[in-house]
Amino acid sequence: MNTKTLVAGILAGIVSFLLGWLIYGMLLMDFFKKHSLHYNGLDKNPPDFLYLSIGNLLMGILTAYVVALGNGNNAKKGFTIAAIVGFLVSSGMDSIMFAQMNLGSRTSILVDVIAATILSGIIGAFVGWWYGRKPAA
Repeated sequence: MNTKTLVAGILAGIVSFLLGWLIYGMLLMDFFKKHSLHYNGLDKNPPDFLYLSIGNLLMGILTAYVVALGNGNNAKKGFTIAAIVGFLVSSGMDSIMFAQMNLGSRTSILVDVIAATILSGIIGAFVGWWYGRKPAA
């Protein structure tokens, strides 16, 4: 992994954190509360922001790496590559979790896959734009 990919990954991690807050923390928060099983101690309030930041940073680096491997040097290519990977990862992980835990409904799994695919695509579009931009003279 080169410096350009690492910088893109760090920036993508920041975008991931902010978009995740918007999509999951604001827009879909009530939906997931309604469609999830709750028990005492399930939710951390407030969340552990260190690990939330680390997770988003790692997802940003993964996105930057995959978009670079796919030669995503513009927003459209970056979106497509990252949306496909986001769909596959979220579908796979959500299916495994649904099979093993009584935490959410099929509806919440479907909404999560859609949201994660869109989130991943937007982050990939940012990374693709970043890779394709003209450096300052």
